[in-house]
Amino acid sequence: MNVLDRTGFLTLVATLAGLPTTDVVFAPDPEPAMVSPESQVRVTLTLFGLAALGVDEHRDAFNPGGYPDNTLVTTEIGNRDITINVMVEAYDLGIEAMEIIDRIRTGIRTAASTATLNSLRLAFVWATKTTRIRTVREQRETSVATADFMLAGIAQQVSAAQTGSGWVDDIDGVPI
Repeated sequence: MNVLDRTGFLTLVATLAGLPTTDVVFAPDPEPAMVSPESQVRVTLTLFGLAALGVDEHRDAFNPGGYPDNTLVTTEIGNRDITINVMVEAYDLGIEAMEIIDRIRTGIRTAASTATLNSLRLAFVWATKTTRIRTVREQRETSVATADFMLAGIAQQVSAAQTGSGWVDDIDGVPI
């Protein structure tokens, strides 16, 4: 499994921003959606950095749930720093992109968001200050702002599963 569950994180950001999930995309999006005429806002998330912390752990588990009896499962697990850039474009001048990023920054610290992040194996660490970008899109002034969000994540991957790897039941045909 990847460290970042893009769909789960995208859904959380859309909820915090008060937008439908169709107005939030991960870059590069092969088919960027049209900006919704109702919200007049697009949020673009970019995986900006992914770094391992320390050395990954090599874990063996005998008979873990979801596997047949007498199965030895080897899992590689490690901590990661994840940086996600959040860019908000507001096409209605009555909407300030910086305020939408602030909604996300404030909401990501709530108990409900923490529970959602936990289910995604993520934890919010910090966010940079928001930067406003003067932009003209389609010949009109657009409110654009960006900030980086640092998350801590867990990389986990099953590297081997051996069935029939039980305890020694006998030695030279003599039961123990």
